[in-house]
Amino acid sequence: MFYPLHFLPFTAVGLAWQVAIVAAVYAIVRISQRMVGSGSAREAMVWTAGLIWLEPARVALDLGQVGVFLTLAVLYAAYSTRWWLSGLLVGLAAGVK
Repeated sequence: MFYPLHFLPFTAVGLAWQVAIVAAVYAIVRISQRMVGSGSAREAMVWTAGLIWLEPARVALDLGQVGVFLTLAVLYAAYSTRWWLSGLLVGLAAGVK
């Protein structure tokens, strides 16, 4: 799955991966806010800034792990009202894990 990335410069891929992890943490916070029924984008940014210092996100940033993306997929599956999308996302997350 990650084979095509080795054709790109390592620095560019590493930077893009870290930006994608921070964006995924922000998306996790926003989906969580929507599931609870409150919160704004500004609050989500503050939560994201705090969460990237906690161990799971920090380790994902340090080691380039995919756990944040798997969490995002499963959380969006729980949020989605379409049964086929929920099943697809959970299946893909389980397959990657």
